[in-house]
Amino acid sequence: DRPVIDEVGKALHAAGYEFPDTRVAAGKTAGDVRFFFPGDRREADKIKALIEGELRKHGYPVSLQLLERDGRKFHYAAPGKIEVWLPSLANLSKVSDS
Repeated sequence: DRPVIDEVGKALHAAGYEFPDTRVAAGKTAGDVRFFFPGDRREADKIKALIEGELRKHGYPVSLQLLERDGRKFHYAAPGKIEVWLPSLANLSKVSDS
């Protein structure tokens, strides 16, 4: 997954987004983009589209869910903070370009 994730990171950076780190989590996810405050919905939707497009370029037709969380319930939540949770790409069927 790392090479594709690095390419996604480059696409985010090229679009003007900063991200502190990429972590591998043990939990399972079908893939989602999480935001914690209603004012971040539009930006989260842009990030979702950018990541889905970049993954498609690499043969992974992933459809991410947009998830609004209650920022008051998470001590680490802050306006403007958006999390992206991707499923393991190794477990997905890759679509070839041919």
